[in-house]
Amino acid sequence: MILTLLVLMVFTLTVLLLMYDKHFRKNEDAFNKQLKQQNYQIDSLTSTLKCLKFVKEVLVPVVSHDYRSPLVCIKSTLLRIQMDDNYNETELKNNLKVLNNQVDSTLGFVDDMLLCTKNKLTDANSDLCDISIAWLINKNIDLMQQSIFEKQLNVVINLSEVLHEKQVIAVSVVDITIRNLLSNAVKVAPTSSTITIAGSTQDGHLVISVKDEGKGLTAYEIAHLFSQSSQKTSLLHLDRSLPMSSWGVGLQLVKELLDSCEGKIWVESNNKYVKGATFSFMVPLH
Repeated sequence: MILTLLVLMVFTLTVLLLMYDKHFRKNEDAFNKQLKQQNYQIDSLTSTLKCLKFVKEVLVPVVSHDYRSPLVCIKSTLLRIQMDDNYNETELKNNLKVLNNQVDSTLGFVDDMLLCTKNKLTDANSDLCDISIAWLINKNIDLMQQSIFEKQLNVVINLSEVLHEKQVIAVSVVDITIRNLLSNAVKVAPTSSTITIAGSTQDGHLVISVKDEGKGLTAYEIAHLFSQSSQKTSLLHLDRSLPMSSWGVGLQLVKELLDSCEGKIWVESNNKYVKGATFSFMVPLH
């Protein structure tokens, strides 16, 4: 009799433990599912806050200064041409040339902003493409050939052999970074000076540098060049007449783009015997 009771008790306890275990597992699955949903919501909220910060600290300053100011200048110049009967042909040609440069610069930064915004909302790896780095560099040099010719600049390209072959990279990011660094180098380079573009591969990364012979950079400027504060404080090595984006926001956008594909950018001032600065960036090869 006692043995029978013990067997029944053991059986009952076993059934209860199995029921509890099943109930616990069911609740655990529900809890894990709820936890995953909350983590997803937190990630979405974090991403939204980052986008809002980007809009506040980068997008608004660019739109208000770098896009609006050239358009106001263009409108003012066109109005003057329309209203001034004594506007001669030489003045017209000179001003049209200035207007053309302003339009090109604005269009370039529109492209930068669109790509930067796109990379904030999508996976940067969707931009991967198989392309020759040498071809990409020469394409950007061709785009700036007029400015290079006017300043009688000598552009030297020094690339490792492998970069003449196709590489899989985040092509739009690399393209815009090269264009921005080359454009800044052309702006600060003295007439008849040399701009050197070098490129190689290191530990599965593409490394490109652009060296100019301008005024160079101070240690303070190097430390703050890619920070948000550089958008509000003019950097000494660039012409004050250049748009704000030329010395602050443009480089900040480039940094944002490189960050989106796990790349990085840095700058070094050339030695005391050679004026200028060297901007370099690195992106993963895929």
